[in-house]
Amino acid sequence: MRALNAWAGMIGAAIAALAILCAPGKAAAQAGQAQPVDPHALFEERCGRCHDHAGPFARDHLELRNGVVMGRTSRLPVPSYLPTHFGKPSTAETDLLVEMFRLQLVRGGLYRERCTICHAPARTLARTKLIVRDGRLVGRYSGADMKTFLSGHGRLTVEEAAMVERMLRWQLVR
Repeated sequence: MRALNAWAGMIGAAIAALAILCAPGKAAAQAGQAQPVDPHALFEERCGRCHDHAGPFARDHLELRNGVVMGRTSRLPVPSYLPTHFGKPSTAETDLLVEMFRLQLVRGGLYRERCTICHAPARTLARTKLIVRDGRLVGRYSGADMKTFLSGHGRLTVEEAAMVERMLRWQLVR
């Protein structure tokens, strides 16, 4: 019986160690390191019940006026009313959400229109298949430089390829 209890204790310790190793966000947070906030996850958690997905929401309900993200119907600047809206984001979260909306508006759904026919959502693709190495966005496993690769991929123009590369890079730093 004593041997069985010792064995169960060792298994429990091994499972706990694996849980820490497989959850780097938690381990880093416990070590006092700040974790980047994923604006898409924040939007889905706090806003998604009413507003669906961030990209279509931004394109359907918001607009850019003189560089400011505004409500299309309310005509109010989003940064001023978002902190008092239902999800009550903090100032930092509001800034992050507004930047995500701004980028969605500037990009006009390019990735959704041209890339999702073959690829996963941008944040999934970027976070599972890409990495920034030596300042360059490259394929995580192939090492292929994305600027070079995208310029000949999916019939993207040079400008569209550059926009997609910036958008995928942005996904990794959030």
